[in-house]
Amino acid sequence: MTSGGRHCLRILAAIAIGLLFGTEVYAGTLAAIRFAGNHTTQPEVMLQEMVIRPGDDIDAARIETSRQGIMNLGLFKSVTAEVLEEEAGSVLLISVVEKWYILPIPRVGVRGDGDAEYGMELRFDNLFGMNQRLELETITKESLTSDTPLRRELFLGYSYPRIVGTPYQLSVGASEVMRDERQVDEAGAEIGIYEQRSRNLRFGLYRWQTVTGPSRGLRYGGGTALQWERYRHVSGTPVLQQDARNVQLNGLLELVEVDEDRYRRRGRVYGYAPTVGLSQLGDFGYHQHLFYYRRHLPLDEGRANLDYRFQLGLAKGMAFGLYGWTLGGSSSLRGYEKEYVTGNAMLLNNIEYLFPVSGYGQMRGVIFGDIGNAWTEAADMDLTDLKTAVGIGLRWRVQTFVNVTIRLDHGWGLEARTQATYLSTRTMF
Repeated sequence: MTSGGRHCLRILAAIAIGLLFGTEVYAGTLAAIRFAGNHTTQPEVMLQEMVIRPGDDIDAARIETSRQGIMNLGLFKSVTAEVLEEEAGSVLLISVVEKWYILPIPRVGVRGDGDAEYGMELRFDNLFGMNQRLELETITKESLTSDTPLRRELFLGYSYPRIVGTPYQLSVGASEVMRDERQVDEAGAEIGIYEQRSRNLRFGLYRWQTVTGPSRGLRYGGGTALQWERYRHVSGTPVLQQDARNVQLNGLLELVEVDEDRYRRRGRVYGYAPTVGLSQLGDFGYHQHLFYYRRHLPLDEGRANLDYRFQLGLAKGMAFGLYGWTLGGSSSLRGYEKEYVTGNAMLLNNIEYLFPVSGYGQMRGVIFGDIGNAWTEAADMDLTDLKTAVGIGLRWRVQTFVNVTIRLDHGWGLEARTQATYLSTRTMF
């Protein structure tokens, strides 16, 4: 049989399947791919997420995989795909509605314990239309009752989730934290104040296993981080404080199988992230291991989801006399105060049931539970000794900006009999 005859048979088979199952039928060869609505985003950013190319047979499944891959970039409110028959042949038209790519976030708030914070977070997403991100954050924290030392934080970060034309991902960052550290005697009386400055530089390079197609699947790589602690005497009785340096190597092995829908995510992520402190280059030698699993499970055709996360952390020795893990606060055990438990072994589970609360698609209610603990060492782990928290909240997935979900949570720490309210522009996990 000639190639023309085989081609005709494929077309007839596709038409028969479409008539039998009521699906949209595409047949023939794709002549071109065209994009519409991408006023900022460069076509090559979207092309590298696609699994179909001009010259390929038209395949509805591959078109949908390509559309979803573009949606997973998080740059668009919506992505649609259709095949148009033009004089030049069959053309795949990808139409997108772009989000806004500059986001200023004022940081102003007063907590119930009298601590206040103010500052600004500025994000530039999709720089130069190449899906690059630049973040700048400056925050000042102080106590209105003078019980908590002044703290200033500055952060600058850059990331390139996928360098165009390659399977590589790049991230770099620099931060500085300045805080007053009070020295007290055995009776708890203040005898002096030091200014402590922590400076941190980090670099990471990661690779997607697949060279072409959607940015998902196996991802691996690593990087390094350097941290310096410096002390300056401010007032009172001088107490010897030792400057120190921490040099560490970081690794990552991760499988990403998450898809972005308009109002929710679906899929799973799991991985392993080791960290090693290099005593040959710094002042500390240690190792740290984090194992994690995250699931986003749709419960119906609407907006309900069951999201949960498991984490296991183990460490041996750490930098600056600190433990490897701390639990408590908005990102771990909600309702408990920060650093409620610390240790070199950690177990944490967070679960959230998200459900629609109105006809407004972006808004969902949340019922959540957190359970976990940290122990001094791995040998001390006791699964009968776990801290629990429960709470309620709201999620508003803002469609206008990239990766912005307003999160309002109120949690109750059942063991400590404490409660706290949290407001953030990012999801819990």
